Amino acid sequence: MRYVYKLKNEVSLEYIKDLVVNPHTNRVLGIGIFYSEVSQGIPPILSHFVSNIPSIHSVLVFVSIKIIPLSKVVLEERFLFRNIDPKEYRMFRYVVRYVFKDKIEEPDEFERQLVENLIEFIRRAENCMYGIGNNYGEPSSSSSDTPLRGVEEVVKFVQKARNNGVVYLLGEALWLNTIHQFLRSL
Repeated sequence: MRYVYKLKNEVSLEYIKDLVVNPHTNRVLGIGIFYSEVSQGIPPILSHFVSNIPSIHSVLVFVSIKIIPLSKVVLEERFLFRNIDPKEYRMFRYVVRYVFKDKIEEPDEFERQLVENLIEFIRRAENCMYGIGNNYGEPSSSSSDTPLRGVEEVVKFVQKARNNGVVYLLGEALWLNTIHQFLRSL
């Protein structure tokens, strides 16, 4: 029931655009991580959060942790990132896929992996957009370095945001599901 509510009440792109230009909403340094079982769109927890605290972090990541019925998930498919447009708002969707036997990392390790994967995603996305690099994702020697400087600025921004703090916001349904999954594994 709660899942259906979140799907039907996802935050619109217009709301995000209004939020970013609203002079009463502060953009604070740091990374805000919103957990939700919904793996598409922006969950309604964002609008609830902003209505109570008129601030959003400089980098927002909406995380969905999915336990899938497979025996193994290869590392390349475990962590999936997507941009939430417009890109200059620095909002991302992050789907983490585990199988029921996987050990879920400690918060510090999870945070480190999240930031490393986010930085890798930013670099790959920019390289693809500008056609930079060879088939292996490595920069080619003949490409201009102008887009690469832009990518490195975004990477530094993300690293600076992490150094300023990471805030975790858990939805109660996800929290209960995580506890339930943990207890079942014992």
